[in-house]
Amino acid sequence: MLPISMVLEAVKIPVQVLEHLLTQVSEFRLPPLGLLKALILQRIERIRSERELERELHKRPYWVRACGLPRVPDHSTFRVFRKRLGDKTEDIFHPLVTELVHKNIVSADTLAIDSTHLKAYSNRHVQSDRDASFGHKTKKKVFYGYKEHILCDTKTELPVAVLVSTGKDNDAKHAVPLLDKSLLVIRTKLRTMLGDAAYYTTDFYNRIIHYGAKPITASRNRTHALPKKYNERTSVERCFSRSKLSFNLDSLTVRGLPKVTQHCLLCCTSMLVLALAAHQHNQPYNARSVTSII
Repeated sequence: MLPISMVLEAVKIPVQVLEHLLTQVSEFRLPPLGLLKALILQRIERIRSERELERELHKRPYWVRACGLPRVPDHSTFRVFRKRLGDKTEDIFHPLVTELVHKNIVSADTLAIDSTHLKAYSNRHVQSDRDASFGHKTKKKVFYGYKEHILCDTKTELPVAVLVSTGKDNDAKHAVPLLDKSLLVIRTKLRTMLGDAAYYTTDFYNRIIHYGAKPITASRNRTHALPKKYNERTSVERCFSRSKLSFNLDSLTVRGLPKVTQHCLLCCTSMLVLALAAHQHNQPYNARSVTSII
């Protein structure tokens, strides 16, 4: 079992992120690392809103101590902190990916690419999120919201690159930008890229080959047999399933593409934090299990 305090020890704020925060405030009334840990805790414990997070922290003083906070913050404090953090959430996510690769927890030699839909936090009858749009989950099922696109390590089922788009966008449109967004250490180690028929495009194939890897995707007309290696593509679907069931990925309580992107990055960061903590405490079998946290 993993005590929550051990899990949260794996959360770090890079120096450049702290410097960014200091440009907006002269001094911190509450430690930024403690607030970040609380936001990670919110996702690990599947707490839907920051109001509910505030209530749960009042009920569990040991959570407050585990976060390193001197007191329970007001729910509005988390909103202000997220606003100040802005797009720097990615600078928290990427160092974790790098650490997991350097410690050989994530091999990154075989990656799978896919997207999942996220319903917008919007009125049922009035589309109140201006950045969201209508997209197709299947040919017949339509949703109003966003898409999260990820590159997933097939061995560990952990995300290594994240990109969020509006719901109407085609998956192939964001395949090359997502691959380019991934860290150099990922592209250097990459040997095989797996994807479904949506990624059967010339541009994506050429970019994968440019990075010295082999693309394996289903074709749109299903004319060629797929190698056994293609079966590993299902790892990305399990990654999405776990992030929704265990880390509140699809429980949006924010509007706008920047805020939704930040939410998705915090969910993916939580997955990496759990995996890193499990390996640091010699419990690799708990790297994907939130039920192991006490």
